[in-house]
Amino acid sequence: MRFHFPVAAVLALAGLISAQSTGIQTTPCVNSGVCGSNNQCKCLPGFGGLDCSLMSCGSPLKEISQRPTVESGSICTTCDEGFGGANCNVCETDAACAADTSRPSMFGDEKMVCNKKPEVFYNAFMTCDVNTPQLAALFPGNYALSLNLDVKNRTIKAQLWMDNNEQFFCDIGACNIATTELEGKIKTSWECPELKCTCITSPTKLCGGIPTPAKIDLKSTIPQLTGPFSLSCPHNSTTCAFRIAALDGLLPNGLEMVNCKSGECVYPTEMSSSITSLKKTMPVGVIICLGILGALVLFLIVVCSIAKRNQIVLSRTPYTLNNEAASLEFRN
Repeated sequence: MRFHFPVAAVLALAGLISAQSTGIQTTPCVNSGVCGSNNQCKCLPGFGGLDCSLMSCGSPLKEISQRPTVESGSICTTCDEGFGGANCNVCETDAACAADTSRPSMFGDEKMVCNKKPEVFYNAFMTCDVNTPQLAALFPGNYALSLNLDVKNRTIKAQLWMDNNEQFFCDIGACNIATTELEGKIKTSWECPELKCTCITSPTKLCGGIPTPAKIDLKSTIPQLTGPFSLSCPHNSTTCAFRIAALDGLLPNGLEMVNCKSGECVYPTEMSSSITSLKKTMPVGVIICLGILGALVLFLIVVCSIAKRNQIVLSRTPYTLNNEAASLEFRN
């Protein structure tokens, strides 16, 4: 007996077997993971699995391959000592950061400490509960946000959780970052024009697949959200404001973030240096303007110095009068 299979089906099956045997990723990377040249997802700290859909626990001091994972969409229940948050990225103690050697110090044996303020120097992680009655009225549950704040790339990677299950994630970019003081109160703000949100593919209450009292889902709405986006966090406070302009009609006050915990392993000299702090927190446009102004001032100083030097040389050069008599001639 002979069996005949369509050529397309045979090729598809062969491709599936090949992908499984080589570890090649055939589905899109999630949670802001990036597909590499070898078709494998490069995940952010705190995420793992072939498509970055698993939560990586332990701590960010470990390699991704060494971090234990939990099932897709669920938070970590156990973290390494000194770390916490949905995926164990948020440092909680100075002792936990002392073992961080990812970035060498310029001052010898200096040890990193845990910066818990919302002012970010390099790359910080934050986790907050969300208190938004309008959203809870439609979709009852307990909400939380986890954030990856990257100053160098001026980006925020955010994940929204409901009842400890991830609902969707957002890529936020081109941010202007500023730390300002008003009436003695200091706050750090992120203003970002770029925003793209994506629903988790597994069944969720917000994006569909799990029944809710409202009998609606946001699967088609979430991907259509656009910027601008803003995040504002007062210092010495555990509250922040997470606002998406496209949702102002539904959430005029944005997502109120409470019980926020921020953590970043940095060196004490980096935190105390006013120069480092200024560079990391001032808006990029202001930094560029100051750079241009500084260049103009330097140019004027150089020009004035050259002019002054030439004036001195001329004043010291003896002038010899011509002894020949002057004559005046008229011609007709």
